[in-house]
Amino acid sequence: LRSEDNSAQVIQKEKDLKNKSLETTKTNLKDLEEDLIAIFKNDSDIRSLKPEEKVGFLTAKYPALMLKKSEVERYYNTYVNELVRLDSLNDRVEVVKETSDIYFLKGESKAKLILAVGIVMGLFLGMMVAFLKEFIDGYKRRYQR
Repeated sequence: LRSEDNSAQVIQKEKDLKNKSLETTKTNLKDLEEDLIAIFKNDSDIRSLKPEEKVGFLTAKYPALMLKKSEVERYYNTYVNELVRLDSLNDRVEVVKETSDIYFLKGESKAKLILAVGIVMGLFLGMMVAFLKEFIDGYKRRYQR
C-alpha cells in the first residue's frame, strides 16, 4: 500500500488547481480595482465625501459592484487558506509512519496509566470499605452490651 501511495501527486494536483483559481481571482480583483478607480475619477459626489463615508456611498450607489467585490474577496481568502493548508500537509511516508508510531506509543502508555490508576483507586476504595465495616462492627458491639 505504501509503495502505491500517490498522496504527493494528489496534493500537488490540488495545489495547482488552487493556484490557478487564485490567479483567476487575482485577475478579478484587479478588474474590480480598475472599476473602483474609474468610479473615483468620474464620480464627483464621491470626491467630496470623507473616507469613512465613501464605503457607504459605494455600497448604496453601486450595490452590484460591492457585492461582486465581497464575493471575489471571499474566494481569494478561501483559496489562500486552502493553499496554506495544503502546504502544511506532509506527504512523506516516513514522517507519517513515525507520527503513527508515536501516537501508538502514547496510546499504549495511556492505557497503562489508566490501569495503574484503576488499581490504586480499587485498593483505596477496598481499604475504605474495610475500615467502614470495622467501624460499624465496633459500633454495634459497643451498643449491644
